Amino acid sequence: MVNLSEILFWGNILSDLLNYIIGFLVSLIFGILSVGIGISIVSIAKNADVANGISLLYGMPVIFASGALVPFESSIVYFMSPYWAKQIYLQFTVMGHGLSDYLYSSSLIGYTAAETNIPILAGILILFAMTAFFIALGIKLFQKKTQL
Repeated sequence: MVNLSEILFWGNILSDLLNYIIGFLVSLIFGILSVGIGISIVSIAKNADVANGISLLYGMPVIFASGALVPFESSIVYFMSPYWAKQIYLQFTVMGHGLSDYLYSSSLIGYTAAETNIPILAGILILFAMTAFFIALGIKLFQKKTQL
């Protein structure tokens, strides 16, 4: 006979495993998004040194403005892709939230961060949309560069 504590134990293990799998998929989607941004940068650069400089000029401000390194309370974070990847990953893997829970405005959870009106599932869809946009933009720019 199976007791209730065993069922709860295996249920928690499976729930945590699902959260880690979703966290991995969010990281994978963000990696693909970064490749799209990289293709776009390479397409407008004249050589490797210029591409390196442009990527630093783009990447560093975006990472700081997204609140990915240091919590940043501003509405500008919603336009930065690292915010979505970081916040979804944090709330899934560290906090154990589900798809229907709401995203927090920053990683200062419990201090000054408030819940947004955006469910985590909508955040994942926004990350997918950003990925599709940057991949399409990168492909279009690269096609223009190679046709010249």
